[in-house]
Amino acid sequence: GGTLAASGGVTLSGGSLFGGGTITGNLNNVGGVVTTGGSATKTGILTDVGIYNQGASGSLDIGIGGTTGTKFDALDSTTAVLGGTLNISEVKGFVPTVGSTFRSGSSAFANGPSVAATVAPGKPA
Repeated sequence: GGTLAASGGVTLSGGSLFGGGTITGNLNNVGGVVTTGGSATKTGILTDVGIYNQGASGSLDIGIGGTTGTKFDALDSTTAVLGGTLNISEVKGFVPTVGSTFRSGSSAFANGPSVAATVAPGKPA
């Protein structure tokens, strides 16, 4: 992970932003895909020191590979407003048990107009 300082903010209107690290400034995901881990098999934390705003056409990918520590992806944002799609996938064959919980966002998360959650194809919901 690295650090990106963007005083005017970052707007993602297509394409992908992935990996752990820190963004200082607002992150507006209006039509792209944000993946907080380093890859489809490596989990991580993306910190946004600002407002994470995800519009109806934006997607947030979260991978889970366990129930503790850094075994699952997280978006740690000062404030977050979520719309669009939340994609959840299992990493490295991990299958959660019924009742498992994952804190994949900061306590400042606010629900946007609507968020659709999907689980990777072939996996139990």
